[in-house]
Amino acid sequence: MKAFVVTAPKTFEIQEVADPKAGAGEIVAKIERVGVCGTDVEFFNGVMPYLHDGQAKLPMRLGHEWSGTVIEVGDGVDKSLLGKKVTSDVMMGCGKCKRCEDGRQHTCADRFELGIRNGFNGALAEKLLIPARFVYVLPDDFDFELAALVEPAANAWRVADGAKPAPGKQILIWGTGTIGLLTAQFCLAMGAEVHVCPTNVEPEDPRSYYSVAARIAKERNGWNPDQYNNLSNREAHYMSTGPELWNQTEGKITHYIASTGTGGTLVGTGMYLKEQNPNVQIIGIDPEGSILKHWFDTDEIKPELAKVYAVEGMGEDFIPKNYDKKYIDHMETIQDKESMLMCRRLAKEEGLFCGSSCGAAVQGLVQMKDKFTKDDLVVVVLHDHGSRYIGKMYNDDWMREKGFID
Repeated sequence: MKAFVVTAPKTFEIQEVADPKAGAGEIVAKIERVGVCGTDVEFFNGVMPYLHDGQAKLPMRLGHEWSGTVIEVGDGVDKSLLGKKVTSDVMMGCGKCKRCEDGRQHTCADRFELGIRNGFNGALAEKLLIPARFVYVLPDDFDFELAALVEPAANAWRVADGAKPAPGKQILIWGTGTIGLLTAQFCLAMGAEVHVCPTNVEPEDPRSYYSVAARIAKERNGWNPDQYNNLSNREAHYMSTGPELWNQTEGKITHYIASTGTGGTLVGTGMYLKEQNPNVQIIGIDPEGSILKHWFDTDEIKPELAKVYAVEGMGEDFIPKNYDKKYIDHMETIQDKESMLMCRRLAKEEGLFCGSSCGAAVQGLVQMKDKFTKDDLVVVVLHDHGSRYIGKMYNDDWMREKGFID
């Protein structure tokens, strides 16, 4: 039979492979429709984290959203399944552990994921072999194309059902893609109050998540932490990070460097250090595309200057109230490419597995190296871990796609 096989990042072949044979407890289905989702695209482009942590490897056969007709059953499988329209679960647990026994096979440590994890061939082929216990029979009049959408909807349902929406219970759905929106719809259908907030609007826009959170807190006599404008953010660093650095350097610190963002880490720590020694230099590292550097240099607040940038967790398109210029001496602008490359250097040369804002902070330090003397004691804060960026700056294909490496 023919199968679609990804042989290398952005490379595929239509290969002739052996027809599957149903063993005990298995079925073979003739594939009618297959859906392609973001996960498949990440595998095809070579940026899926599973490819880099050993849970999957190329070549591989994708396809986990599918529908088809049962054409063969193995020993121990009900023969009435023959000719039935079916689809299946993606998460195939071991069936023996406590998680599987509790119906949580999607969290089984030894699970296979169809066309995704641990080498289980997917449905982008003429036929599919799969254990019968993960197969679901569909109504005879159910459309094959709609049937291929059952799996993503089922995942969203599983998430919503696991969250168990109830009056007074708050649920955050972190994700703007299809599964996130489907989960929100299921929660709504289960009686939850749902707020869907666009990300491409100004913070002052009543639809933004900033404004929606503030409105709900006000309407319900609640409390909105608001890390951007709640001065307790910088106070926490004034009371903790500042004293920690002062004491650990025995008061010898001369420069403090941190990436921009809410302003809490940068300004709160700076407040304490300047109380101890007004000559300590407080330096913020700001990405090209953030408006904070322009505001610092000119006093102008210009949201229209904001641009998209690749480094994460730093910079802003507005001025949080945690900022106070008198506790900042300089802001240094960094670029995406150099910051991402610095992350890789830190991992390779220093054994520091850091996030993109950390690479940016060190890149800012390097750019300013001529401003320091051999007697200076410079402290740079690295406050983001690299594990969430496996598919980004630690992935060669992603770096090439962004133009950061050749």
